Amino acid sequence: MGMFGLNRIGYIPFSAIDRVYKRLAVSKGFFENGRIYGTLCYLVVCYDGKQKAYRFTHEENLNVLLDLIREKTNIPVGKP
Repeated sequence: MGMFGLNRIGYIPFSAIDRVYKRLAVSKGFFENGRIYGTLCYLVVCYDGKQKAYRFTHEENLNVLLDLIREKTNIPVGKP
């Protein structure tokens, strides 16, 4: 089953997080000789000198999460 059976891969405590931001990427599609592209969005968490990217299916959900982090915590949101 691999990673499909796991709900959570790991946890990072809020006290360890230095910054969070959104990363957008473009993936090459498989239709029409690779000319259809799709957008991939990631939540990037910077902590203890490391970075971890978490994939989001819907960019709207990521935007809502970033807004909540901005409102409820002191964690900087956005690239430095």
